[in-house]
Amino acid sequence: MEQKDVEPNGVTFTTAIGACERSQRWEMALDFLRRLERWNGDQLGAMTCNAVMAACAAGSAWAEAVHIF
Repeated sequence: MEQKDVEPNGVTFTTAIGACERSQRWEMALDFLRRLERWNGDQLGAMTCNAVMAACAAGSAWAEAVHIF
């Protein structure tokens, strides 16, 4: 995000995670989640959590989704 001059925030991270779901890149979704946690602390919104779980489900990675939350 920083390379494209996009200000990182909850919306941009959640949007990126949603793109990971559509492309079945659950590993990248988890990476974005970790980056968001570092940037925003432990304050994750419901939409972000839902997006990460959906990305993991799309990639058949349910175990990873369950262990995050």
